[in-house]
Amino acid sequence: MLPSTTAQKVTARHIQRQAMLYVRQSTLHQVLENTESTARQYALRERALALGWPTERVVVIEDVTLRNDAVITAQLRFPGGATQTVTLPISQGRRSAQEVITLMDQLLDDYTDAEVAEQLNQRGWRTYEGKLFHATRVLSLRRYNHLKDHGARLRERGFLSATQAAQAYGVSPETIRNWGRAGCIPMYHADGRGIMLFPPPGEHPHHKYERQLQQTR
Repeated sequence: MLPSTTAQKVTARHIQRQAMLYVRQSTLHQVLENTESTARQYALRERALALGWPTERVVVIEDVTLRNDAVITAQLRFPGGATQTVTLPISQGRRSAQEVITLMDQLLDDYTDAEVAEQLNQRGWRTYEGKLFHATRVLSLRRYNHLKDHGARLRERGFLSATQAAQAYGVSPETIRNWGRAGCIPMYHADGRGIMLFPPPGEHPHHKYERQLQQTR
């Protein structure tokens, strides 16, 4: 007997649809040795019938072969050897995924994860679900695609932490931060956690910034 809570969750709207049962074993060894698992999977057909699905709407699939081109092609094999090919279009969002990743890679040269999300949203891009991008989604996509974050890219271009910049300019880290806040020296967000990076002295002597800071007081 089926639990009452299970039966309550199945509505007439569900039963109007097909119940698809995919019997799956990963290897030939599992097919030959793990017969109990196979039997339990086939028993799900009886479970569907007990929940109210008519026999003609319960479909058992024994094998699926996928090809992913401009469309997804699924070759289905049913008990008894009958086969059927189903073709599904790939959504525009998924076809554009690589374009989004390429754009994201470019934006990370100049923006943090949160700023990249803002840029993507402003340019009309949306996630697979049709939602706005946010920093967490950019972080996830960046890590999955092995893209360097904005801070790492700045460091590769020679930008320094406050401590490193202080040593390079011959001042204290607090002075470096004061220069940055006063606009006397460029200061860049490395991430969304408040870490700031600064350019190396280059050809500009540090006393130039000291005079500029004094003028802002």
